[in-house]
Amino acid sequence: MRKGSLIFIFLLLEANIILGQPSSHSKHWFWFDGNFQYSYLNNDFYVASLHNYNIFKTSAQVGVRVPEVGIEPFLFFHVIDDVSHQNWNKVDWHNHIVGGIGLRRRFSLSNSRTAKTGLRELWMEFFAEKHWIHFFPNESFFVGHRPKQDFKTGVKFQVIFATLPESAFHYFWFESGGGFYYAQNSFYLRERKRFYLIGLAGSVGPVWWFSDHYYFRPYAFLNLNYDLGNKAWNKLDWHNYFKYGVGLRFRLARFKFYQFQKINFVVSPYGELQWIRYVDKVMYIPSYRPTFDRQAGLQLVVSN
Repeated sequence: MRKGSLIFIFLLLEANIILGQPSSHSKHWFWFDGNFQYSYLNNDFYVASLHNYNIFKTSAQVGVRVPEVGIEPFLFFHVIDDVSHQNWNKVDWHNHIVGGIGLRRRFSLSNSRTAKTGLRELWMEFFAEKHWIHFFPNESFFVGHRPKQDFKTGVKFQVIFATLPESAFHYFWFESGGGFYYAQNSFYLRERKRFYLIGLAGSVGPVWWFSDHYYFRPYAFLNLNYDLGNKAWNKLDWHNYFKYGVGLRFRLARFKFYQFQKINFVVSPYGELQWIRYVDKVMYIPSYRPTFDRQAGLQLVVSN
């Protein structure tokens, strides 16, 4: 079995929100979020002897708000493409498009009053999504039994806390996000169904601000992925691991365009050293799985 769903699980389970980026849950009748990211990884936790992945990810969501009921229908898509030219850069889990429709109900518990206590952001969201998956035609590794549809539902959250005072040149920052998800097949095999996935991600470290737009942030992080199911396919190594390490992130620019829905635009380069370990329930861990990786990239976030 291949580690085909690792990047997909990263996209869905790990908090991938720029530090200081305000929630898109505003008072406008519609909302949107766009995330554009380039990442270089040494081996992507796949095979220790295969190196150099240059991966572009693009994701976007557009939805409307129905204040009377609080339910927000939305459209979304994710695109992932490895632009390097070796055979291992053409695997199907690095080269596909996912589009779909969804519903969400978000509860925000943060406001100007909680910010005075150090709580910058806290929200919880219930969601359901229908996915359609299309694979690029140039993959050198594509098993025909990959499902081309999926259904996901669950709950996710984010919390951001910072020490006071807000006007300090530097302070301490804690950020965590994740959730619980049911996935019908989790981008794996058609005959393997029902995955019950927990994803938790947390980071902590100091922040040095140079202005309202620029900062420098070293941090330590710990991420956990776990499948609560008890079937053999619920014990896969790429669903049951924890990853930890250290990183460095800059914010080079933040722009607000008030002429149209107060659009926020953030540019942020980053780098990380990552170690990975597997939980005890994993039935089989191939000896060629690397336990260390290096990642660096650039992320752009657009939201209203």
